[in-house]
Amino acid sequence: MEYPNIRIALCNDHCYPTGSKYMGLIGNKCFCESFLENSEKKDDNECSVPCPGDEKEKCGDEKAERWSAYTTGPKYPAMICSVEGCPKKIKTFFAGPDKVEIKVEYKGCFPGKAHHTAMEYPNIRIALCNDHCYPTGSKYMGLIGNKCFCESFLENSEKKDDNECSVPCPGDEKEKCGDEKAERWSAYTTGPKYP
Repeated sequence: MEYPNIRIALCNDHCYPTGSKYMGLIGNKCFCESFLENSEKKDDNECSVPCPGDEKEKCGDEKAERWSAYTTGPKYPAMICSVEGCPKKIKTFFAGPDKVEIKVEYKGCFPGKAHHTAMEYPNIRIALCNDHCYPTGSKYMGLIGNKCFCESFLENSEKKDDNECSVPCPGDEKEKCGDEKAERWSAYTTGPKYP
């Protein structure tokens, strides 16, 4: 996925929910990996280009075709640092509460299958799809089965009756994730998180 302001935390938000152990950053791109080939590892100074979203973090070197690899992990509350410094193993890039509110709006039920760019999440829910789509600048997100994809616009002329998108989301049975068998997906607006 491409993010104009990519940083480690944003890539982690994209990769960790997929079950990937590792994430890779190169330029403004983020991708997820299940394993790494240590035999192909290069010297760290070959991955010295700062990330667009945080100049203190490294995002590989696109011109040299080098990418920075990091492990993924759950979010932890931010650790406050004092004048004396921070613990060495601080994971500031996973800062933030697990439970936050998002302002999204249901836009309707639409026909079609999941797009080829859809990400699969075993426990998909609206907040998880929003974490994937909102940072990309997409105005809308689509949920169908255990898949999430991002949209820039919706064709209201194709809108179907809401009861055609009645299958509960695997991650939250109170939410609706379209109907994969009927080839229907639930559309929502994306939005920022609020603590």
